[in-house]
Amino acid sequence: AGSPLAAWLLAARARWQAQVARSLEHLATAHERAGHWAEALAAARRWVEDDPRDESGHRLLMRLLALSGNTEGA
Repeated sequence: AGSPLAAWLLAARARWQAQVARSLEHLATAHERAGHWAEALAAARRWVEDDPRDESGHRLLMRLLALSGNTEGA
């Protein structure tokens, strides 16, 4: 069993990672709505890099690639 501090740190890290993912998702979709494809793609790529197991990030990235004309990359 780990210490209470270690458990707290793990929980805090998970909360921060989730907040970063939500922020990157909001940033990417805001840029998408504005038609700023490069910025939207950069935010989506960062999300996928930060959490490669999150399928939502991959779906957003693929959609943005397709919408920006990069269907091969999608």
